[in-house]
Amino acid sequence: MKFLLQILLLILTWFTSQVYATPVYTKVACTSYEHSFSNIESLKKESEVEIGVAHFARSGILENIYASKSTSMERYVSEYSGREEKIKELTGAGNWLPVFKNKLLSRVQNSVGFTLKHTDAEITQIIKKGKELGLTDDVIDDMLFISCRDAKPIASTDLVQQIDNYVNVVLKQGHPYKFTDIGQFNNFKNELKTGLKDIGVSTADVRIQGSSLRTPNANDVDLAAIISETDFDNLLKSFYNGKITKNNLTIDLSNMSNVQLKALSDDIIQNPSLYNRIAKDDFSYNYTKKIINTKPDKGVVEGLKNLKNSIQINYPNLNVENIAIQTQSGVFDLKPYIKL
Repeated sequence: MKFLLQILLLILTWFTSQVYATPVYTKVACTSYEHSFSNIESLKKESEVEIGVAHFARSGILENIYASKSTSMERYVSEYSGREEKIKELTGAGNWLPVFKNKLLSRVQNSVGFTLKHTDAEITQIIKKGKELGLTDDVIDDMLFISCRDAKPIASTDLVQQIDNYVNVVLKQGHPYKFTDIGQFNNFKNELKTGLKDIGVSTADVRIQGSSLRTPNANDVDLAAIISETDFDNLLKSFYNGKITKNNLTIDLSNMSNVQLKALSDDIIQNPSLYNRIAKDDFSYNYTKKIINTKPDKGVVEGLKNLKNSIQINYPNLNVENIAIQTQSGVFDLKPYIKL
């Protein structure tokens, strides 16, 4: 390295001397003439410089310096761009409010028992909190919607705190509120999934959702098994076949397609007086909401109520009031949730 630095210094010195210096010639007195060594010395120096430059080039110093500078510049640009994007995001760039508010208004206007509860400023604060903690837009959307439920409204300040609870408490500890510890949570998870499997319900997507993910003051733990549209329709056909009448005539559901089931549901809604109570109150609710509950239990899934009772006995601190079976597209498919 010392040699290379000397070479570099030599290069700089030589370059400076070539540009600025006046050549100096060494003269030797002879009997008949004066002989100049300038050409010889120059050739010698040029040879030394060429060798030094070659060594210097092979050393890779310039390349390393350039690469280091380039990497530093790229890192700076990347970090600066990331900070700039984050600042834009957190200051509301991109017109958050209209997008979120319009979606929220559409949902509450098309849902029974929901009313817009927040001002524009409050909605903005809720969105900002969610963004700061890395929540996706669909999670923020659902939490805004949940807070507008007439029966259980959530004030904006409380919702902001619940967002923080979900991210900084529940996700970090690995289980919802109401569980005593991670051990109880794991035991509960295994018992619930085994029980669902025993009664023929898919356990590919079993979730905890609701307030136990957001507040230590949650009243209960909400449970849901998410199944496919086809499996859901088959459960309804199996249970309600022979129980629905139109103009006192029993309807056979056993071979109905999904399209035919929807047509039946639509007709019940449009002409309720033609159908019996089970069709209007039970089947129509299950089909349109895409949910089967154990509260109140209608016996749609045999053994589901017994499973709920067993869970209540074994885990009284959770206050489990319902085990829902629903589809992913149902109106009760709401985030956030923890998949078991």
